[in-house]
Amino acid sequence: MLGRAIRQATERVGQRQLTSGAAKGEPSTAPGSPGDLRRWGEPHRVEAVLAELYPLCRVNGKKLEFAGSQGARALIDFNPVPRPNNSQIDKVLRAAVEREERLCEVLTQADDFWDFFCALLNLPRGAAPHTELLMDLAFRWAGIWVMGLKHQIAALRPFQSSSLVTTLLPTPQHGALPSGHATMATLFSELLIALLQPNDARVAQLDRMARRIAFNRVVAGVHFPLDNAAGYALGQQLAALLKAYATGGEAPVTLQFSGTGGNDLATQNELRETQSRQPATSSTEKVPKQLLLEWMWLQATEELVALKL
Repeated sequence: MLGRAIRQATERVGQRQLTSGAAKGEPSTAPGSPGDLRRWGEPHRVEAVLAELYPLCRVNGKKLEFAGSQGARALIDFNPVPRPNNSQIDKVLRAAVEREERLCEVLTQADDFWDFFCALLNLPRGAAPHTELLMDLAFRWAGIWVMGLKHQIAALRPFQSSSLVTTLLPTPQHGALPSGHATMATLFSELLIALLQPNDARVAQLDRMARRIAFNRVVAGVHFPLDNAAGYALGQQLAALLKAYATGGEAPVTLQFSGTGGNDLATQNELRETQSRQPATSSTEKVPKQLLLEWMWLQATEELVALKL
């Protein structure tokens, strides 16, 4: 009897919420609609949106392809695969002189670096749950493609290329290029830039944070600068594509990454904070809007506006 009473009370409360939301012009929360995600627990919201997104991309050899309005095409192409040379090894060795200065950052960022972005924005963790949920979604979505590309490219780590390299951290047991830290840090910074639409100073600060997090992996001896350049390029492309799927906007143009310069970020670049940001270039091709992702994107956008960041 108690269980039946609780269920009946819950149904009445839920019905009042539905009616109230409709009266305010909020998205429908009828079963199956994007607004129905309000009823779901946070982890399950992410899983529902991932189910919508995963079929839209695939790793095809050394390329990451996505579904656009004109069929599948490459988001980024790592063929031919850039290989680190003696100059790259030298840069890893020289970066080691910064270990004492950056030790705390390197160790803290090994597993989680969201707090660094929160500190930059003066955003206490937990104050923007919709935004954090969107970042969790992006992290899990992008992680699949990063690992797929790492497997196909099978790039060596610095210690595997030179006996002179020592590491501050246990070396991850997977390929080096593209760098996962560089990809995810850039993905976070680009998504925050898109959500906040801040002034030029904020854009530069977010970009520098992503670059610093990436370069700290070179300082730790677990990545070449080339791995970071690849991750930075991939992170920008993924952020642009995710935004396009959330808004029905234009997809980025295909990026050919060879690490030889031009628009690819030259191999001599160390992804330092002093470098300038080169945002992903949009194409004229619009991608189909994904409604569940759109709902999460709008919740995060409205939340950040309310916080007046």
